[in-house]
Amino acid sequence: MPRSAAETARILSDLYDENFATDSYEPFRITWPQLRSLGAVPRLDDAYLKDLNTTLSESGHSLLPFDEFFLVVKERDLAHYRMVPDRFLEQYLPDDSKVCEDENSDDDDID
Repeated sequence: MPRSAAETARILSDLYDENFATDSYEPFRITWPQLRSLGAVPRLDDAYLKDLNTTLSESGHSLLPFDEFFLVVKERDLAHYRMVPDRFLEQYLPDDSKVCEDENSDDDDID
């Protein structure tokens, strides 16, 4: 019997907290077949994945799909990656667009 997206999301959240591969409370990968088995569904369709991600987001988790696997993360896991400064984005904007410059923003430009 198929599991609901909410139940599968709860299991993925619990797995995030498990200690395996010498780490706990860390992002982890799960393959498409593993997730399909975990959810006991014949196919991981868009509606199921959307419901799964919506439920996961309630606990601060996200499910990121890739070609060979999914990554289960929390926002804080990705916070240390670099931000693109506005001055770099401006090079790629259409001529009639401008980036909004917030007076209070911290611009971490790379020199």
